[in-house]
Parts: sequence; C-alpha cells; structure tokens
Amino acid sequence: MVGTSIQYFEFFSYSLAAVLIFPDVFFPHLSSSGALLASFSSIGVAFITRPLGALIFGHFADRSGRKRALLASLSLMGLSTTLIGLLPSFNDAGWAAPIALTVLRMAQGTALGAEGMGATVMAIEFAPPSSRGLYSAFPGAGASLGSLSANIVFLGLSQAVGAGQFEAWGWRVPFLAGALLLGISLYARLSVAETPVFVAAQDREGAARMPLMDVVRAQPKALALGAVALLAGNVLYFVTHTFALAHGTSSLGVPSDVMLTATLVALAVQTVAGFSSAVLSDRFGRRRTALVGVVLCGGWAFPMMGLLNSAEPVSITWALAMAMLAYGICSGPLGALLAGVFPTRYRFTAVALVFNSGVLVGGALAPAVADRLLAVTGSPWSVAWMVAFTATLSLAALLKLTERHPGHLGDAPTGTTAPHTNGQTQHTRQLEEESLMPAHARRTACSTPGTDTGQDSAVEEVAADEGAVADVARMATLFTPWTLRAAVTLGVFDLIAKGVNTPVRMAEHLGADAGSLHRLLRHLANLGLLHTTSADRYRLSPTGAVLKSGHPSGLARGLDQSDAWAAAGDRAVPEILFAVRTGSPAWAKVFGEPFWQSLSNDARLAAGFDAAMSVHAAAVGPWVAGARDWGANTRVADIGGGTGGTLRSILARHPHLTGTLIDLPETVARARENPPAQEEPTGTADTAARMTFCPQSFFAPLPSGHDVLLLAHILHDWADDECVRLLRRCAEALPGTGTVVVVDRVVGVDSGEEQLPVSQRDLAMMVVLGGRERTEHEFCLLAAEAGLGLLRPSMPAPHQGLHLLEFGKRQ
Repeated sequence: MVGTSIQYFEFFSYSLAAVLIFPDVFFPHLSSSGALLASFSSIGVAFITRPLGALIFGHFADRSGRKRALLASLSLMGLSTTLIGLLPSFNDAGWAAPIALTVLRMAQGTALGAEGMGATVMAIEFAPPSSRGLYSAFPGAGASLGSLSANIVFLGLSQAVGAGQFEAWGWRVPFLAGALLLGISLYARLSVAETPVFVAAQDREGAARMPLMDVVRAQPKALALGAVALLAGNVLYFVTHTFALAHGTSSLGVPSDVMLTATLVALAVQTVAGFSSAVLSDRFGRRRTALVGVVLCGGWAFPMMGLLNSAEPVSITWALAMAMLAYGICSGPLGALLAGVFPTRYRFTAVALVFNSGVLVGGALAPAVADRLLAVTGSPWSVAWMVAFTATLSLAALLKLTERHPGHLGDAPTGTTAPHTNGQTQHTRQLEEESLMPAHARRTACSTPGTDTGQDSAVEEVAADEGAVADVARMATLFTPWTLRAAVTLGVFDLIAKGVNTPVRMAEHLGADAGSLHRLLRHLANLGLLHTTSADRYRLSPTGAVLKSGHPSGLARGLDQSDAWAAAGDRAVPEILFAVRTGSPAWAKVFGEPFWQSLSNDARLAAGFDAAMSVHAAAVGPWVAGARDWGANTRVADIGGGTGGTLRSILARHPHLTGTLIDLPETVARARENPPAQEEPTGTADTAARMTFCPQSFFAPLPSGHDVLLLAHILHDWADDECVRLLRRCAEALPGTGTVVVVDRVVGVDSGEEQLPVSQRDLAMMVVLGGRERTEHEFCLLAAEAGLGLLRPSMPAPHQGLHLLEFGKRQ
C-alpha cells in the first residue's frame, strides 16, 4: 500500500501541475487554449506508455517475480518524478524543456504500467480465497490516497506561498520530494516476500518464456472484455479529474482552490467507496458489485454536468463526490475479478495489460475528447452522453466476463511436480489421479512440446482449453460432495452459527480429531461455504448458511448421513453405471429388493422418506393451492400424497373444499397418527375435519366422487407403463367434467440453472426407482394413452423447474 500510494502521488502530482501550472511554464508561446491542449497531451503520453510498461514489467514479473518487477517500476517512477522537479522552464531552455518534460512523463507512465494493477495482483496472490476483495482493497486505497495526497499538497502549497510563488517554484516541491519518497517506498517493498502462489507456480511449471504470447494465444477475448469493462470507470475518473478541473477554472471562472477542494472531497469519497466496494465483493460477488458501480457511472454523468455548470462550490463538490462514489464502487472489485480470470503463469502481464489498455482510452483520450466535444457542440451534455455510452459498453463486457479460477489462484493441485511443464499438464495430472482419462489420452495430453509437430499442436489446443479442464476437474472430484455430507452430519454449520468457530473447540463438541476437522474446514472455505475471519477462525458465508439444519430449504436434511433415507439414497448413486447399462434401478442391486419394498420393511427409512417429502410439500403446497382456480371444485383427492402436506395447504386456502389422502396403508397410518412435520402447514381444526384418508395402493381402483385428482411428484417415480396404468385409474374415477392435476418437473422448458435440478432429479429417479422426468409432450402422450387430454397450457412454478398441468377426459 505504501509503494502504491507514493507512485500515485507522484503520477497525479503531474496531472494537477499540467492543468494548473504547466501551460504557463512549459507552453507560454501558445495561445491559452493551445497551451492547455498541449499540457493535456503531455498528460496523455503517459497513458500511451502505460501499456508498454505493463508489457515490459509484466514480462519480468511473470518470469522472475512480482517483487523484483515492482521494485524496478518504483525506482523508475521516483527517478523520473525527481527530474521533472529539476526541469528548467520554456523561457530558460526553449523547446528542450517541454521535450524533456514529455520524455519524463512517458517514463512515469511506463513505471505506473506495472504499479496500476501489479500491486493488486501481488496482494491478491497473498490472500485467502474468501478475502481477495479485502486484500485488493489496500492497493486500491493506496492509489486513492496517493491522488488525495497530491491534491492536499498542491492545495496547501498554493495557499501557503501564494499563486505567484507557487507558479514560480512551489510546484516543484512535490516532484523533488520524489527522491525522499523513493527511499521510503523501496524500504517498504524490500520487506515484502515473493507471493506463495507465484513461487508454487514456478516450482510446478518453471518460468514462462513469453507471457504476452501465452495470454494472447489462450485468452484474447478475456483481454478485450477486461479492458472494456474498465472503460466506464476510467472515463468518468479522468473526465472528473482533468476535464472538469480545466472546464471549471478556464470556462466557468471557478477559482482553482475551489476546484481543488472539491476534488479533494471527491477523492476522499472515492477512497472509502473503493475500499468498501472491494470488501463487499467478498460477500456479494465481484461482478455483481462492479455492475452496480458501472450503472452509477453512466447514470450520474448527466446530473454531474448540470451541477458542475452551476459554478456553485457546493454543487461542484457534490457533483465530483458522487462521481467518485460511482467510480469507487465500480473499480473496487475489478482487481480481484481480473486476477481470477487469468492463470498465474501470465497473470501479472494480462491484468496489467488489461488495466492499462482501459486507462489508455479513459486517461489519454477521454479528457481531450470531452474538451473537443464541448468546443464543437458548446454543450456539456455531449460529455455526459460520452460517459453514458462508455458505461453501456462496460456493462456489456462485465456481463460476459467470468472468473476462470474462482475457487483458488493456484493452477494445479497442491504438491510437488516436475518443473518446465505447462499449467494444462497439472490439470491433466489431477484428472489422471482420479482415473478420469484412459491411458492413451494421458500420454497424449502430457506429451512434452517439441518432440513431435502433431503433439505440439495437440498440446497447444489442449492448453487453450485450460479453463474447461479445470472446471471438469472440479466437477469430477468426489471429495467435495462427501465433504459436504460429512460437515452437515457432524453439525459443523450449526456449531459455527452458534459461535463455536475454531477447529479445536468444534472438535471438542463433536468428539472429532481437531487436525482432520481443520483440513475439512479449509476445503469448505475454499468452496466459499465458510469465511476465514482470522487465524483458525471461521464464519458462515451466505452460501454456507443454507446448510444449517433449520434452514427452510431443507437442504441439510438431504445431506445428513444420520438420516436413513439420505444415507440409503447416496449408497445407490455409485451404481449409476449399472442403471445406465441395464435400464433398471440400482436400488435393487444395492439393497436386494425394490425401493418400495425397502420402505415397507424399514421404519427408519420410511420415516426419513416421509420427512424428505414433507420438505417438498412445504415448498410446493402453497404454490399449488394458489396456482389454479379451485372455486368451481368441491372435492379433491391427493393421490400418493404422503403425510398430506400439499393437501393441507389446499384445504387451508380454500375452505369450501374437502379432501382425501390416498396412499399405502403404512403411510396413511403415519399421516393419521403423527402431527404434521415441522416444515408442513398445519392448517386449522376445520382443515383436519375436511380431510379424510383412504389407505390403498393407487394402482387399485380409486374411490369416486372427487372432481379433482392431484398427482404431485408422483409420475416421475414410475416408468411409462406404470404411469399410464395410474392415469387410467384416474380416468376411471374422474367424473366427466373433472380434472387431473399433475405437478412435476418438466424437462426442456426453461434454460440455464433452472434445468440443473431437473436433470439431477432425473438421475435420482433412474437410480432409485426406475422413473424419470419428462417433457410436456411426453406427459401429454402418456395422458392420451390413458384417455386424457391437456386442458390448458402448463403453468411454471417460480422455482425447482416445476410445472402444473391439467388434464380432462377426452371427448
């Protein structure tokens, strides 16, 4: 943070001097507007050389270490800044003065090309996965504090020595201080070790030969998206700090000390907003937090221009402060986000190049374009439209930019591997260890480049898919799902929620081995389910909180291995290969009898199954009760309704209805004798009086007299023949105007994450029962075979991929 603060202090001291002093000191031979434009251009050359600095220092950072590269950039910044303070004016040296100024400004830009995001990369590579936003906040705050310090020094000096003396010699003081500040910052940087992530990558892979070529070949799209994602914040920042400052002093006649004071307040707001935004991104996500900032950047452009043109000090301060609030929220999470996009072997080069490419447009071009737009149109609103347009571009880029390494910044599993191999080889080894690749594929993927042209091409092609292989490796590991089950069964999440948050104390409560438990907790933290608050202390993340036993989702119940139903179902899953090969449920292979027979023979298993079904009833019952018009109906039969949770919801909401629960005798007995489960709605005494019970198989003839027959989560339990058989029983018992209501997951209607639970449940049905999830068309075909037809389009539930379909007798 110290080195970053000093570098940005030196860099932005130049920007302030270029606006307030340099037009008269180095460009007095030009007109007022020409001198200002020339001074702006001297600011801009630094932004042109910043990508060059990113490439030069990034190359050495990815090859030789982050620490060495940042020490070199720091030295270059300190030397060039000090020399600027010693430059003669144009009146003393003629054209040599502005030329030397431009060269030294280019050197400043080259140095900052490494610092801009390099220090953030270094901080993030020290950070635990759950605290990357927090760690990245410090270099970001250092940059803001550097800018803030520059403004304070310039304002203080101008007030202390007066405008005349400040222009004569006072402006040199901040630059000459560069020599002293260089010594302080070098001392701070030398005390910092190399990042463990980089050291581990060097041990695994050796030094990257050409980091730039690696990133351009592997992730060109990510480079472009990253640069555009940074555009909105950079444009607003430099429009605020250069164009607004110049426009206020030269066009609106606002005193420079007023503009400097407003800028000072804005920078203080930016420092707090950027730090807070980075920290909050650990909880709410990098991209989501940055998107809020981008929207604010675009939206505030118009109010900012209106307030700025009022020329009122309070309005100007408000305009700039809110602009920097938006910028801080936007920029805070981006360092951690970008670090997760690129692997270690070229991360420094990639992140520095992305950052400085975005700054090139925002810093070098935006102020000049804004000044030109104002000159051509005569309206400050044209500048606001420019800012809003860039915010739109950034918004689109952020929506497409995703972290490829969200769980960790290392690019291979922990352990010692041979050097001089690429990152892809490490992912391949992880797959090998889990026996996910056949022997010939292992040999091809791990071939050493250079031995054969065809193999070289194959390796390069695989390297381009490194992120995909890493994703597959994470999906394929068996340790994560069993770690979750172990943690839930032990009660880890409940203990942490109660404040028992260290491995030693938890082990005492659980009767577990503290060392082994700590290793399990570390993995949960790497998954994002826990946050590490300090050494060996843990707290629940928002994601981990859903695994508490009392959470309304009931998710923990399905993972708790002390639950007979959950444990038995998990035992059947490893036999999925048997189910795929034979088309028969694996349950019978594992337990020696069909599922429903096991349920009849094992009271603990039946109780666990009923409890699991009650969770579904609690979630689905209220929706079914309100999803359709029950006003014209009088009697409803819930077929296979378990302990009656869904039926209770319907009867509680519609007092005119009576209902019948139809299920196996054992299940009906539990529904009669036991009160509703904790998750189920209890209704009222009147609800219970309107509910009768019918203990029988639903494949036997169904009782008549019901105008609605409900099949909730039933058809997916059975193969097609049994489904048709059940639907025929419904058609036989249904009066001419009656309705069969089917509530089930429907395949292929929605896209994205909503279909993931559908496909998972489909596999569960295949393994346990031999049933399956179906498309709407397949439901209609089964119903048609039973003499039923679809009455109206299906209605989707707001979650779980569920749909409600209504069938009636075909005329």
